Order: sequence, then structure tokens, then C-alpha cells
Amino acid sequence: MREIAAQNPDFSTKSQINRAVSRALKLALASAPLYPELKRQIAKTGENERVFAVDFFFHDDQTVRELNQTHRAKDKPTDVLSFPLFEGEVFAFPTAPDEPIALGDMVISVETAARQALELGHDLADEIAFLSIHGALHLLGYDHDNDRARRQMFALQDRIFEAFQTEVLARTLRAGTVKKQTETAPSNA
Repeated sequence: MREIAAQNPDFSTKSQINRAVSRALKLALASAPLYPELKRQIAKTGENERVFAVDFFFHDDQTVRELNQTHRAKDKPTDVLSFPLFEGEVFAFPTAPDEPIALGDMVISVETAARQALELGHDLADEIAFLSIHGALHLLGYDHDNDRARRQMFALQDRIFEAFQTEVLARTLRAGTVKKQTETAPSNA
């Protein structure tokens, strides 16, 4: 996974967000079925785990609105935009087996994500992780353009986000246990 290219230098929780996005994307890419052609090509290489690359950007509502207008003809900001490098059966597979498979670009509006996090009562890192999962599913070919597709994609995104939250909770509990053990350990002085 490539380092996340954060476009907002004032983003105070950048390292926390980077960790959350990285974990969320790894869970999404590991959990979601892939395009049939991508599955076939990976099977040909004899490798079960390939490295995927996603270029990731944070922007403000105005920039995301402009991108949304240009690429989707919707003149309004949105929370996440995904730009897959391939769709359907059209896919340019890397020739070197150790070369990462570039899936595409993802853009998140930090302003929209912050509003949604506030409305939903969770922190910004969780909201951006959720949006990362949603965007990764789009990069893998999922969409919500009809009821059946929406149900399938949203059910998968909810399962992946639940796994993300479980992983975060487990890490938090382990960190708290380690901290308590350190605080209560007798000193050798």
C-alpha cells in the first residue's frame, strides 16, 4: 500500500488517520471478491497475496465538488470519490510479479467527513475509515446504482467496517492492559 498523500497540511490527526485508512483498506481488499479478470491474473502468478496500490487524497468540499462535477456531472460535494484504473474485464496487469497492482485513486472530503462524523456521533478517523472501505469497494467494481447492487455493497461494507471496529477495539484493550500492567508493576528500585 502506498503512503497516503494527505493534501491538507493542517490535518492534525494525520498519523491516526493514515493508520485507520491503511487498516480499513487492507480489510476491504482482503474481504471483498475481486473482478474475475483480476482473480484469473493473480491465480496465474501463483501468488495468493499481491500488493495493491491505492493513491489516496484528502481535499476540501470545494475541490471535491469540482471533481464531482467534472467526473460525475454532479455539482455538489460528496464524501468520497473513487477513480478505478480498470472496470469490468478491462485490466492491465503488471508484468513483474513483485510490482503492486494499482487499483486507482480515492479522494475524501475532510469537511464532509467531519460533518458526517459529528452527525453520527463517532470520531473523524472512524468516518474516514468507513469512507475508505466504501471507496475501496468501488475500486474493486462494486456500485450502488440499483437496489440489488446497493444491498450487496452496503452489506459487505458494513461487515468490513464491523471487522475494522473489532480490530480497533482489540488493539485499544490490549494497549490499555499493557498500560495498566506497567502502571501496577512493582519497581526494582
